[in-house]
Amino acid sequence: MRSTVLTAAVIGVIAFHLLRWAVTEARWEVIPANLKLLLVGTYPADQLWRVWAILSFLGLLTGFAAGRRRGLARRIARAAFVAPIALAPLPFPLGTRGWLLGAAASIAAGFGLGQLAELGGSRRWIKRVEVVGWALSFPVSLLVLNGVGGPLPVIAGETSGGSC
Repeated sequence: MRSTVLTAAVIGVIAFHLLRWAVTEARWEVIPANLKLLLVGTYPADQLWRVWAILSFLGLLTGFAAGRRRGLARRIARAAFVAPIALAPLPFPLGTRGWLLGAAASIAAGFGLGQLAELGGSRRWIKRVEVVGWALSFPVSLLVLNGVGGPLPVIAGETSGGSC
């Protein structure tokens, strides 16, 4: 009992000082000013659609998995669905808000497709489609992010914050 009270007191003191710092001393204006740099580094702004497209594709896969299952898959999909909706009202550019809502919509669409797949198709075939989708997600994401030339220009490693 004594250790519980002591632990609660220590947590309370830490929380008090953290809250006081956050309200009185923290310089929060640097976050929105550097948000792009914090999230995607020096990736070219005109190519950010690639990042959003990948997130939407992963959202579709996450929603599909949640539509077929319960438990952890559903909790992850629910959090991934709520997060962009909660972020959309923040002072982002209109295009960013559209991409956020699009990412949430892709999760919802994936969920609906997963539900439909469970109702109608061969479970073995559906499972294969899902496994192939997840297996291809990483290499396809790398290709989309880095580019292949032509209509999808190559993004050099030093441009995207990586090393060559």
